[in-house]
Formats: sequence, C-alpha cells, structure tokens
Amino acid sequence: MGNAYYDSKQTIQRISMKVLMPVGGFPTEYNPQSGVFNQVAAEYLAREVDLTVVHFRYFKPGRKLIDRKSFEGYKYIVVSVPTIPSLHKNWSWLHFQLYAFWIKKSLHKELSKADLVHCVQGEIGVWFSKIKKGYPWKLTTQFIGTDLVSELKEHRKKPWIRGWEEQLDGASFNSQMLKELFLTYYPNFQGALKTIYRGVNLQRFSANGARKELFTFLFIGGLANYHVGEGRNLKGGIDLLKAWSELSRAGKVDAIQLWFGGVDAVEDVIYDITPLENLQNFKAMGPLTKDEVLAAYQACQVVLVPSLQDGLPNVSVEAQACGKPVIGSKVGGIPESVVDGKTGLLFEAGDTKHLSETILAISQNANLYHELSSSARNHVRQNFNAENFGGAYFNFFKEVCAE
Repeated sequence: MGNAYYDSKQTIQRISMKVLMPVGGFPTEYNPQSGVFNQVAAEYLAREVDLTVVHFRYFKPGRKLIDRKSFEGYKYIVVSVPTIPSLHKNWSWLHFQLYAFWIKKSLHKELSKADLVHCVQGEIGVWFSKIKKGYPWKLTTQFIGTDLVSELKEHRKKPWIRGWEEQLDGASFNSQMLKELFLTYYPNFQGALKTIYRGVNLQRFSANGARKELFTFLFIGGLANYHVGEGRNLKGGIDLLKAWSELSRAGKVDAIQLWFGGVDAVEDVIYDITPLENLQNFKAMGPLTKDEVLAAYQACQVVLVPSLQDGLPNVSVEAQACGKPVIGSKVGGIPESVVDGKTGLLFEAGDTKHLSETILAISQNANLYHELSSSARNHVRQNFNAENFGGAYFNFFKEVCAE
C-alpha cells in the first residue's frame, strides 16, 4: 500500500490515502435533495483523504453510462447501472451478479489504485464484497439505518449474501444502536468497528429567536412510500396526522400549529389518510430544499421526529443545533441524540396518545420549553460537531489499513 503519513505537533497529516466512496444517493441538478448528507460527508472526508465519490444511479435513456467530474476537493463519478426493479427490490442473485459485473467494468482503473473502498449503505457494501478478490484495497461499510434495521434483516440469510461480511475489513455506524444490531447479526465479526456520528455544521445550523404568532411544531419526515413494512408511516408521519387530528377534533390546537413537510407531504396524499376538516392549524409544506429546511427550523418552536424505524436522524441533531427542542420516538439512535427531559422529550413509537400528550405538554409549559431550548444547542456542540467527522473517519481508515 502506497500511503504515507506523518505526525507534526500532534496533528495527523495525510499525503495520499486514496479512498473510493460508493453511494446510492447524491445531489443532482434535477434532484438537489437526494443524498445531501452524502455530499456533506464527502466535503469533510475530502479534507483528510484523496477522495473519489462514486454515485450509482439507475440507467435511463439519455443518461451517460459513466460520467466523470470534479467537485472542489474531490473527484465524482456517476455510474448508471441497468437494473430490473423487481430483482433489485428482492436482492436476487442475478441482481448482484449484474451489479458486480458492472462495477468491475466501469471502475477497474479506480479500483486498481484505491487503498480503501468505503461503501455508504449496507447493500452497496454487499456489492463490493463480491468483487474484492484480486484487488489490493481494504473494504469498509458505513451503516446508516434502514440497511440494517430492514434490508439486511430480511435478506442476509440468502445463500448468495450469506458470509459477505467476511470480506469486510471494517464497519462503521451512524449510531451505537446500529453497531449493537450489526453484532447480533454477525457476532463473530473480526474487523474494526466504530460508531461515528455524522454531526452538524454549527455555523450553518445556528440558534434563532424568531417566534411565530402560534406555537409551531415542524415535521419534515414526509410520507414517502418505503418498501419496508411500515410504508408511508416509516418516519411516523401517519401517526402524527392521527395525533394532530385527535387534538384538532378536541379543540386543543387553537394556540399551536403544525408544519408538515417532506417527500409526498402534499394535500392529495395527506387527505387520503386524514380528512381535511380534521386538521386544524395545519400546513402541508411538501418537499423542502436544504435552505427551506433551515428556514423552517429557525422559524418553528419544536421539531417532531416520531419515526417507527431510524438510525440516528440528522433532523434531530440539526434542530437542536438551532436551539429547538425535539419530540422524538424511542427507536433507533434517536435516544442517543435527544436527552429526554433536557434537550427534548421522548415517547413510545406508535403511541399516538402519548405523542399528543407530549405535544401539549411542551406547548403549555413555557418554563419546560425554555429549559429544553436553552440546553439543546450546547448538547450538540459538545457531542455532534461535524468538524470532528472527517478526522474520526481518517483515524478509522488508518486503523483498518494498518491491520
């Protein structure tokens, strides 16, 4: 391996660690919200290593099969892969054979020169485990949430997937919960293990004292129709609509309002779930750009994260960085980011009555609200500063490459 490092005044410097970072989502001209967090991670990692992002997309007429570009600080390759949706969804043997063939054909030059391949998402890690033999690089995978909670839970025992983790040299996790879940699947895993929080840019996500006339709750999880069991309710959006409907019918939302945003958070979808007349002081916001998300954080009073499944959602950390308490469900990594009773309030996932009670509790108790709000940003500053992300991953990569 041709990497070289030196220490100077306790600062680790990198010269030429070549890292390939395959992802399934990345912002594009026509979908600027796709994989925003992968773009942010790339920007921080590029400060530490010689980074090449590989963005896999479905092939469609008019898309180039391979498109190589450069962003500031790193290289960017778009690979369009011919895909049969039903095979992809079911993680079929043919699907993985097709992807392995296309990866080797498209990226042979980059794969031959890489020191480490860092896959973001479990499925992509499985793809690269199938082609590792014969290449010099180490293989790591970053698990983000649904990949472990749902996808690998469902598919990991298929014959052509079983044993894939033996090709992994390291695994990283967006939350401690995901690390613990991984070890229940693969208790004999021998590679490096590390929980590294994505963190938040504290300069961008800053506290703002703006106040609406009505006490405003914000939800941006949307109603995307996920292919896992919870479907549109994966992020708790349907539960929230039920809770708000009950509060509306009981006449308890006169002094509060709900902004409801995210994918498919549009009137046609919402009102198929809950009649319009049952939603008072309610605003459907639809999909939001990253700037609109920031503006919404800063204009609201409380952010809602009622997920039924999750890793460690960035929204819970970003909201607190803006000085906003979070009402979150007790699932996944949410309790790792929200300190119950100190920076927000937690409730049992799926319990719409408890969710309603928690909404009223924080909106009707000014002292409680201000205590939570005043602690939220400091909590993020101490535990979720994104400036630590790149260095933490560089140290993880060094550990993997040294083995």
